[in-house]
Amino acid sequence: SADEMTTTRKKLIVVDGRDHMLGRLASVVASADEMTTTRKKLIVVDGRDHMLGRLASVVAKQLLEGQSLVVVRAEKLVVSGEFYRNRQKWLRFRHLRTLVQPSQGPFHHRAPSRVLYRAIRGMVPHKTARGRAALARLRIYE
Repeated sequence: SADEMTTTRKKLIVVDGRDHMLGRLASVVASADEMTTTRKKLIVVDGRDHMLGRLASVVAKQLLEGQSLVVVRAEKLVVSGEFYRNRQKWLRFRHLRTLVQPSQGPFHHRAPSRVLYRAIRGMVPHKTARGRAALARLRIYE
């Protein structure tokens, strides 16, 4: 469409949270002039009303393909299931720690941006150079 053409020229694609983002984000490809310079567009993803795990899996796949992503409004992400059950799982998770030296982790971040980051990190081989480079291309804002 005309909007996508103008945003392509600016090397920025804004994916609105109300649209079905899975198909639109997965179909983003670099244009012919960018293929020669191996630079890809910056994708800005609106996190409002998206499922936490589904958004994390799509973002992780795009990061591993070399795409740079920015996720905004992470505080509006949705976690499926009953509130009380999710709360119990979170409280159980918060009590996990090492007995030898608890200050060395695991760390249980409460900020929505860090929760999303942790979900994405679990889907990326973060202990390899490829995974570290992929996570360096990710920015998450609340």
